[in-house]
Amino acid sequence: MTAVRRRPPRDARDPLRVLGLVIVAVVLPAALATIAGAILIPHNDDFAFRRVALTLYETGRLEFTGWSIMTLVGQVALTAPLLWLLQGSAWAFAISTAALTIIGVAAASHLGRRVLSPSRTTFAVLTVLFVPGFLRYTTTYMTDVPAWAVELLCLALGATALGQADARRRWRWLVASLVVGWWAFSIREFALAAPVAVVIATAASDPNGRRAPYVVAGAMVMAACGALYILTRAIPGQFENQIHVELAVAIDRVIGSIATLAFALIPPLILCLATWLPRWRRGVHPFDGPARRRALAGGLVGLVLCTGLFAGDLATLAREGPGGEIGTLIGTVFGWVGTPDAQVLAGARPALYPDGLWDALNVAALVAAFVAFAMLGAAIGAAGVSAVRALDPRRLDSPLGSVLGLLVTFSVLYGVGIAIFGVAVLTFDRYVWPLVLPLSVLLLWRPAQVVAAAEPVSPGETRHLPGLAGWLAGASLAGMGVLSLALLVNSLAFDAARWRIGEDEVGRGVPAAWIDAGFEWVGYHATGVADVSKPFPDGATRYTRLWSSYRQCVVVSSSRLTWPGLELAATRPEAYRRLLFVGARTRLYVYRSTDPGCPP
Repeated sequence: MTAVRRRPPRDARDPLRVLGLVIVAVVLPAALATIAGAILIPHNDDFAFRRVALTLYETGRLEFTGWSIMTLVGQVALTAPLLWLLQGSAWAFAISTAALTIIGVAAASHLGRRVLSPSRTTFAVLTVLFVPGFLRYTTTYMTDVPAWAVELLCLALGATALGQADARRRWRWLVASLVVGWWAFSIREFALAAPVAVVIATAASDPNGRRAPYVVAGAMVMAACGALYILTRAIPGQFENQIHVELAVAIDRVIGSIATLAFALIPPLILCLATWLPRWRRGVHPFDGPARRRALAGGLVGLVLCTGLFAGDLATLAREGPGGEIGTLIGTVFGWVGTPDAQVLAGARPALYPDGLWDALNVAALVAAFVAFAMLGAAIGAAGVSAVRALDPRRLDSPLGSVLGLLVTFSVLYGVGIAIFGVAVLTFDRYVWPLVLPLSVLLLWRPAQVVAAAEPVSPGETRHLPGLAGWLAGASLAGMGVLSLALLVNSLAFDAARWRIGEDEVGRGVPAAWIDAGFEWVGYHATGVADVSKPFPDGATRYTRLWSSYRQCVVVSSSRLTWPGLELAATRPEAYRRLLFVGARTRLYVYRSTDPGCPP
């Protein structure tokens, strides 16, 4: 048994830690959303997914709305019984996502505890929860958090299979993992990386060196996912990608997603530096012995590679300074104006983060990317030939057949898949969320010698470096939490305010489909299938022309408009507070059309 398979003992307080994480992930956002009046309001793209589920509930037909490019049916199938029990109430959407979030937190904790101490496991899970924007999505009907949760459940079951000595028990856990992996794929295609990683890890760890049964199992999973994909593509109203993305822009966003991911990983990166830099400086490595020069060379290679990838951002930074809007963070969940940072209401939305802070965060993301590349290069260099041997599937003691190997395999497969996908379709920051937990665990892992405190270290390292690193990591995690909380409460306040105005206009007798109270309002109340190929219209936001049922009679705006045919009807000077309970009071404007066919 190799060191990478060492599993820390269970702690009696583990359930309490999971409960605390659930309170952070689900209870806190749900309570704030309920107070704000935004718990049942569509957010971002989930208006389309809600309409799919409601159509199934009301008519028995499974139809898409022209605004989905995913399988989705696994999430709708889970919500259908809730809609039936709650008689179509929108609470079914919040409850289903919250339930899956709880599963995801438990699975994340299970994965972390197989290789980390209790405190480091909690730190890893909090790293995910505090990714700015994640908490906002734990009560929405977006597919990102449900897919994340089921992916982690697949990996957690696969990790359990790895630890089974009995062949029957091993295969029971493996089959359960692959079934859950198929379910994850039925929500989002990205999740295919999870069951594939499980098959590879379990094959590499088979005690008898058998490979054929795992090849068969992998082929069956791929066939099942392929069949599901074909079926979902045949569902009426499935999105047809007719939006042409410039290749240079797409590649730039894929590169930016690396820095965005590195930014989210800043807290565990700090602790990783504290663990490994002293070891590499002394030339000690658990696989290969003295490795100081190889680690240094690998780190330099990583820096050179990162410099090539981010040459454009570096040039902008050198030419214009930190305020040059290098735009490292790609959005759209974590944006300087809130979440989502794309235009979801007419007019100009006020910024949530000051310009100086947003510039600093972008620079921090760039620095984190360089640190991550240097660390990765140093780790590969220090491992030397062991890194190559680890990829040999013929070795029974291959690290690929461990929990760490499972997480590495998933991270590589998922990352490559997102990169390939991103070349054709724009990449958003929420697409990299599933990588945060596996990479956090890998960054926080320490060799058995360090965990057991059996490795001699100098008094200076013991007294200063770990303590300082712990404080810095804790401060950075707390900072992430503050950014995340600000994004959460701002989004709740903003979403609820514009939705209330839309409902007020309906109360005045204006049909809901004739009101623009934001992207989600228009999409949720529209009928028919969206036509994503329509060009940007003059004097209207683009989303108001995606559905033919929309008629521009009332427009809610974040700022003054000069659109032809519209007159300012009302100003809401205190529509919402910037941070829900505190912060500046923000105005919203209501415009009505002069078209005689619209209500006065």
